[in-house]
Amino acid sequence: MNEFLDHFYSLDTAGKIAALADEPATLSKASDDCLMAAMAEHLAKCYAHSPAPAWTAKPHRYLPEPCFLTIFNDPGLHEYLTLVSPAAFKHRNLFTDNVVFARARQRPASSQSRASTSEESAATAPPSRDAAPQSVT
Repeated sequence: MNEFLDHFYSLDTAGKIAALADEPATLSKASDDCLMAAMAEHLAKCYAHSPAPAWTAKPHRYLPEPCFLTIFNDPGLHEYLTLVSPAAFKHRNLFTDNVVFARARQRPASSQSRASTSEESAATAPPSRDAAPQSVT
């Protein structure tokens, strides 16, 4: 999965859409089938800015019971994961956090857009009230 993510993040938008288009083979564990669909949906929406591939909507890509993608059986952690799980995971009854998408060379899409917005805002924003007074010469 890490190699796929590294490759996916390096592609342009058209390449990202193409990388997600083909349905992967059905796996032996239902949770793995759901995980593949959830990842494809999340990547399509957040990084390729496109609808999820059609194959992600097939019935075997959903779980009937909640599945927490953690090694810890902790009710507090489970509650936390139900809050922070990406939508593509939640509606499949999979619960995790965004760490599954983190790569050393890639910032999450939301922080990329926040970074560029923050940089643009800082360049055009008026000084804050707390800023030191400017001397006029």
